[in-house]
Amino acid sequence: MTKAVIEWIEEDLPSPYKEEALKNMVSPRLKYSSLDMALISAFEWMDSPQGFEYWKNVYDGIKNV
Repeated sequence: MTKAVIEWIEEDLPSPYKEEALKNMVSPRLKYSSLDMALISAFEWMDSPQGFEYWKNVYDGIKNV
């Protein structure tokens, strides 16, 4: 099933990551088949206030679920 990035984040990413990702998002309408791919594409991690390592850790956490 494919969903828009914003749908993946709003429905499947836990807080507080959801709220942070929504504030950072620049590509809300692109469609993907998984949360991890949606998160990769939602915004530039290194340009976010949280930084690349923060989002890499979030990504690693959802990949291991």
